Amino acid sequence: VDFPAAQDVTVSASVALSAFTSPGRTAPDQVYYGVQSIAAADVTLTATPTGLAADDEVLIINLMGTPTDYAQVGVRELGVVEAINGTVVTLVRPVTGLYAAGGNADLSTQVVRLVRVPHYNSLTVNASVVLSATAFGNGGGSGVLALSVDDTLTIGAGGQLSVGNAGYAGGGGGASGSYPTTVATWGYAGTGVAGPVSVRGTAQNYGGGGGGKGYGTSSGGDVGGGGAGGGHVNNGNNGYTAYGGLGGVAYASAGDERWFLGAGGGGGASDATAWGSDSHVGYAGQPGGGILFIRARVIDNSGTLRASGHNTYGPNTGDIAEEGGGGAGAGGTLVIIGGETGYGVATVAGGVVASCASYCGGAASVGRLLEPSRVVVEGGLVTGDPGVWSDGSIPQLCAEYLLCGTAGPGVYLVDATGGDPADAAETTCE
Repeated sequence: VDFPAAQDVTVSASVALSAFTSPGRTAPDQVYYGVQSIAAADVTLTATPTGLAADDEVLIINLMGTPTDYAQVGVRELGVVEAINGTVVTLVRPVTGLYAAGGNADLSTQVVRLVRVPHYNSLTVNASVVLSATAFGNGGGSGVLALSVDDTLTIGAGGQLSVGNAGYAGGGGGASGSYPTTVATWGYAGTGVAGPVSVRGTAQNYGGGGGGKGYGTSSGGDVGGGGAGGGHVNNGNNGYTAYGGLGGVAYASAGDERWFLGAGGGGGASDATAWGSDSHVGYAGQPGGGILFIRARVIDNSGTLRASGHNTYGPNTGDIAEEGGGGAGAGGTLVIIGGETGYGVATVAGGVVASCASYCGGAASVGRLLEPSRVVVEGGLVTGDPGVWSDGSIPQLCAEYLLCGTAGPGVYLVDATGGDPADAAETTCE
């Protein structure tokens, strides 16, 4: 595949990649569209795409499901556009992944996205500049930052490639009200892999931290329970007291090949009182981290690669309020291919309780840092077995060979899913 000619690009002001336009383009570098259905190599989108062309690389990924169909969330693959006809994008090779339990013919219950992966010869993010993704929230934004750099990715001091806080949304806090407490004063759970909730309460939500619940005190009022932290690799922490939200459960293991957004924290309950007017709304839960995919031969990083979740806050010493704090957001997913000399500072941290004296929300799970093609032996390829990385996995694109120190043009095994060597096909990489 001959990708469009790459150029040297500098980002000099903080911006989302989905709003940044390189010289010569008429649309942002990273456009993304909802996927309605998939049949072999044909991907039908929910709208006619602009800013997408033949030979563009794209990422297909399931970002959110439903309570009855979420097992395919995180499934993803890379592909290359062959042609576009209306809302149908035809890829060079058929799609191999399953994106809904019932098949790919109807993906209306899932949030499946096709995301353009821009290619640069070199990319420089200037000092103190943040190149980011729009927040996914409950499905409205991207949550994904994906890019490929043929030569060197440079990040200046204080600069960032960041999907921090760009994952699933936190739950809303409880509304103000009078004692005795009502359900309206409880917090909502954070969003998880099965989507947002419409009912307040302490139950966790498929990774999203549970909301806080109010409870009575001897003074005739209610104290707000804290929202729980979001889950990812680990469970999130429960919110304050037995009336706090329950921590979001883990939905990924350390070795999981799926790419997940970080779950949101639950909202805290209000401190409903006998006097109504003294009631304070609960703190909102915080968002999780997004998905950051980087492919670059060299990563010269004096800043930070960030896919962390948001810290949480709550009532501090001296506050008269007794509302519950919100839960923190879980870390997201950071995927690095290449970086032959290392990649500097990278974080997938879950949010912590940064400032709270009482009735606090819970801390959240860490996310995952994946390095599917880190060089383990010289060149990263097993001698005498061209195409198989030293960990037994299979490169998905020619670029994975050509970014590797000793690999040059040649015939290699390539498998779009990066899976079983038996599924790979010989491909000429130039």
